[in-house]
Amino acid sequence: GNRECINAVSSCLNHSERYVRGAAVEALPMVCVRGDRDTLGSLVAMLNSCHEAAREEIKDAIASLAIRGDHETVQRLSNLMQRADAVEGARIAACATLPRVCERGHAVAVEALIANMTGPNTDSIRAASASAVSELASKGDRKAVAAALSGLRSTDWN
Repeated sequence: GNRECINAVSSCLNHSERYVRGAAVEALPMVCVRGDRDTLGSLVAMLNSCHEAAREEIKDAIASLAIRGDHETVQRLSNLMQRADAVEGARIAACATLPRVCERGHAVAVEALIANMTGPNTDSIRAASASAVSELASKGDRKAVAAALSGLRSTDWN
């Protein structure tokens, strides 16, 4: 697609009005080739720089453009969710987006989520990671089960 057009539509994903963001989610696949790595990279980065209300539409845009299991998109989302300097909402959005761009059992995504569950993160980030692991881990994945149990034990439930 035309980069100028893609950039113009992508910029609407951070608009203050929800209907504009929704229209951008619908328009992006019309002006962009599915799997466009430049656009996907920009969208993942936008999760960290946008206002909170825009994250849902950006997650939808990433899910509609990504080719399931694309290594680069998975890696970008994994990197964002593990960045300590990233906005917490962006990290949670990256966790929630991974199951939408991967097949069940995707080893790289599951490993990154497990690391997020067991690392020094907030309870909200650990919970988002656990939720994504429950969607992505293969049945009987012992490492995922152990991480989930560890996360439950380390969470302050009071």
